[in-house]
This record gives sequence, structure tokens and C-alpha cells, in this order.
Amino acid sequence: MVNDRIYEYPRTGHSATLLANGQVLVAGGHNGVSQVNSAELYDPTTGTWSTTGSFSQARSGHTAFLLNSGKVLIAAGSATGSGDTFGQSSADLYDPVLGTWSQTGSLAIARMNQVGLLLADGRGLVCGGQPRGVTLDNFSSCETYDPALGTWSQTGPMALGRRGDFTLTLLPSGKVLVAGGTANWTAIATNRAELFDPVTRTWSPTAPLPTARAGHTATLLDNGTVLVAAGNVHPLDFGSGTYVNTVLIFDPEAQTWSQSTATLAQARGFHLDVRLDRRVLLVGGTNGTVTLPTAEIFVPGGPINKPDTDRDGVPDELDNCPGVPNPNQLDSNLNGIGDACEPPDLDHSTAAFLQALINGSTTVEPQLLPVVAEPTLTNQLVRIVAFRVAAGLTPSATTLIANLVDSLVEVGLVSPSGASALQNAVLQQVLPTLTSLGPATLWIGLKNSDDQGTQFDLRAEVYIKGKLVSAGETRCITGVTRNPDQAKQIAVPFGAISEGTFNSGDTLSVKILTRIGTNTNGTKYSLPGGSHNNAVGLRLYYDAVSRSSRFGTQINSNSPTDTFLHSGGNDFLDNKAPSATSAKFKDSPAVNFNNGNPWQAIGTWSMTLP
Repeated sequence: MVNDRIYEYPRTGHSATLLANGQVLVAGGHNGVSQVNSAELYDPTTGTWSTTGSFSQARSGHTAFLLNSGKVLIAAGSATGSGDTFGQSSADLYDPVLGTWSQTGSLAIARMNQVGLLLADGRGLVCGGQPRGVTLDNFSSCETYDPALGTWSQTGPMALGRRGDFTLTLLPSGKVLVAGGTANWTAIATNRAELFDPVTRTWSPTAPLPTARAGHTATLLDNGTVLVAAGNVHPLDFGSGTYVNTVLIFDPEAQTWSQSTATLAQARGFHLDVRLDRRVLLVGGTNGTVTLPTAEIFVPGGPINKPDTDRDGVPDELDNCPGVPNPNQLDSNLNGIGDACEPPDLDHSTAAFLQALINGSTTVEPQLLPVVAEPTLTNQLVRIVAFRVAAGLTPSATTLIANLVDSLVEVGLVSPSGASALQNAVLQQVLPTLTSLGPATLWIGLKNSDDQGTQFDLRAEVYIKGKLVSAGETRCITGVTRNPDQAKQIAVPFGAISEGTFNSGDTLSVKILTRIGTNTNGTKYSLPGGSHNNAVGLRLYYDAVSRSSRFGTQINSNSPTDTFLHSGGNDFLDNKAPSATSAKFKDSPAVNFNNGNPWQAIGTWSMTLP
């Protein structure tokens, strides 16, 4: 790292603002003796520093805004006074064209430890903080700065006063999320969150964080959610609290929080965050014992602490060129090897068109593309769709594959008649698939003993996400009785699975139905001596050791497993065998051959697929 010395003073608690001309403005801070009001410019083209005037009030911990005009606003912060540090109300503007400072309107409230950001409409927002270092007071108030008028005006207050270490995040809607922070002078962290509406200038509560925290970071991601990373969980008065490595995600539309499966390699707080394209860089901070010299990168859709040899933000296990930095993962020929790891003169013509489709543009003329055999095309699509799903770059593999295949049909690379087969071939390799269903083993009896002698048909239907994928029937079942101890075990074989692919979180359901027994030609089945035309209903026994109604399932090439029907509030399915000795039961509605003999549902059982 090049060590360029700041020209005038060492400083801490200063601001650093990237200007429109590429230079960096460093302003204020503390030089080890007192706060300073000097400012300096860093020119990255020459690697040199130069002074650039001074502003009205020495300060540190202030808020700096790059306004839409290109000017820089600094406001609030702390300055040393008689026996304490005190919040400041003054504000100054820096003009990078003239290289000069000028005072602008002051805040209504002098504050330090405040947090601020630039709103979507170009106004500045400053919130919270405290009036001085030693005080019981903390602020719930906020103020906005109008660059056109050069004045501040107060908004409605937050519901909770926040002393410091909280975050403000500008959301895609233009609203602002405030999250966490310390709520009083003993440094206890809060889990409360609120939303600011810049139109009504009011705050409203939103869902609280799952855990209280302060000194965290909050970063807006490409999909509009907010990443809250690490921080200090401080449940008690005073003390150092506990630093955590957990990650939370806030969904502004649903106004809900969820805990990410991603965790940092090190617990930390009071670190900094920087957006790197879609990735987030988390730098430094402390774990409560030492100041951390480390940095970590969060990749949406993947854990933080996965090995990343080339440090391009893509974990090695997903990286198509793990030895050479290539954050865009460009793979023009879709062979699974990134362009960064292939000869530059490699022919990429056909796959460049596929890559263009995924990127939303088609700059390659279709007539210049060579003909590609569909098995090869299947493999190419599988590689790129699998990568994008694993890296969290697409919310739905099914939609992505359908769009790609439709586009390939439009440009003549795939025939319309082959589109469905290609789409299914890719889906079956990318998504988990229900590959087979074992026979349903069902225990049945009569609802009413008067129906003894009636013959029944039994049907089982399997659904994925509400769509029927397979069904089976066993006809003309005889010998059914009312006695539970003589419940009859029936096997119902399933037919072929029409479409077994699914996404994690989809619902698998089985529906059991019955009717009066019929022959294959639709006539009523009848033993010698006749048979009833109707019955009060058929009873299904389940969820017991000796009456475990179930069916077999196999996903991909995994070993087949039994899926059991259970009861408990709502009927459900899972792979755990029942332990109860007393069976549950469900009865069908009445069945009647003379009334068209429709199938009557006994019940439906469901489970969430992994």
C-alpha cells in the first residue's frame, strides 16, 4: 500500500468525501490535542495533498454530505469545551470550484454522535445524537437541510431517542430506515426500527430487529433489501457488551426481518461498509479486545466466510476462475471456465449470444451464429443457470430457463418443437426433482357397519405447488369392516411423474379419495350376491405405529424414503415414522354410484420441500 502522508495534521474523527472531480476532501477531526477546522484535498492522479482553507468551527465526528450541486456540507459534530465535549449546531459549505468555505444555516439543536444521509430529493437529513459528552440526554429529533434555501427545519421526532451507534439507510422508495443503536447513557442497545417518510416528514414504527445491536452497518443491496451486519449486542448497563458475527436482512416491502445463513468469519462492531458493485466490503472495527486489521466481503446469496482465493467477492466453490479476479464471472462460451482463465483468442461466438441474453441485450447477429447441437446447448445452459442460482443472481431458475429457451427459439437456435424438452432437461439438472413415487400404503375401514359388503375404489394424487404430478388407483376393494382392529391395508401404485422439478420451499401434497367400486368400463363392481350402491363413507386410519399410512418418495438420486401422513392441528407429511399406538382417522363424505359416483376426498396432507 502506498503511504501518502496527509500534508498538515494527523487527525481522527474527520470526514472524507469523494468529489465529482475525483479528488477527496478531508475535513476537521481531532489532531491529538484538540479538534481542528482545517481541510485538505487528496489528488489521486499525483498522489499529493494540498490545504484548502478552513471552516467556521473546529469539530470532529461531524456529518459530511456531497450535495447534488457538487458542494460539500459539513454539519454538527463535537468540539472540546470547559471540562467536556459539546455538540455543535453550525454548518459550512465547501465549494470545490473555488476551493473556499462559507457558513450556511445552523441546526436548531446542537448535537454530537448524530447520524445523517442525503435524501433522494437532494436534502440532507441529520438525526439523533446527544448535546454533550457527559449527559443523561439523547435526541429523538431530526432536521433536514434545504440546499436551495441554505436552511434547516425540524421533522417529526423518532419514537425513540437514539444516543448514537445507529444506522440510517435510504430505501428505494425514498423512505429512510433507522435501526438499532444505543438508547440511553448506559449504552444499552435497542432492537427498535422506524421508517421516515420525507413527504410527510414523519416517522412510523416498523418491525423490530430480531436482536438488539449497535455499532453495526446497514447497506442497501441491489434487490432493495437492507443488509445489517455484525455489531454489539449490549443488553446490560455499562460494560463492553458482546460483539456478534450474525447478519440480518430487512425487506422494506414486507417490513420483515430475517436472519441470513451467512455469518462473518469474525465478530466485529464499529466497522465500515463499502458497496463494491453488488457485493459489500466490511472493513476493520473491533471485537472488544483488539482492533481488527481484517476485511470481509458479503456476496448476496452466499455466505460471507467462504474461501475466496482471488478476493474478487465470488467464493472459490462458485468461482469459474478462482485464481484470477473476475467479479463479473464472464464466461462467453459457457464452458464453466471464466474468460479470465482462457486464451483471449478462443471462439466465443455462440455462447456470447447466450451471455447477452442473460445480460438483457443481444448485440450478436443471430445469422452469424453457428448451429449448436441441443445436448451441448443443454450443458451450457445448465452451467450458467446453476451458477446464477447458487450465487443468488436470479430469484427463479424456472423463469430464467424459460426466458432463455424462448429467446433461443426466437433467433432460430432451438426449434419450437424442441423447446419444452430442452427446458425440462435443464430444469432436471439444475433443480431438485421428485424422480419416483413408491406405492401409497393406506389403512382403511368403514364409517358405518351397515355398509359392510360395499366395494370401494381408492385413489391417491400427488401435487407439487398445487399442480398434479402423479396419481394412482386401486379398484374394487372388498372385505372392508367397521372394526378398527381389522383395518385393511391397501397398496395404491402411482403412475408416471409428469413434472417433478421443484424449488426449495415448494409444497408437496397428497390427496386421498374414494368412491363406489367400479370396473374399468365404468360399471359398478359387484360380487356374487350383489353390492351396495352407496355408503355413508370410507374411513382412513393413519399416524400410528400399526396404522401408518404412507407413500414412498425419491428426490434426484437420493435413496427412496417413506413419507408418512400425520395429524396435529393441521394434517401434514414428513419422513418421521409415527410413534403413537392409537391411530387417527378421517372419513370421506357419502359415496353414491347412482349419483354419478364422483370421487370424494378423504383428506389432503402437505409438507414443505427442502
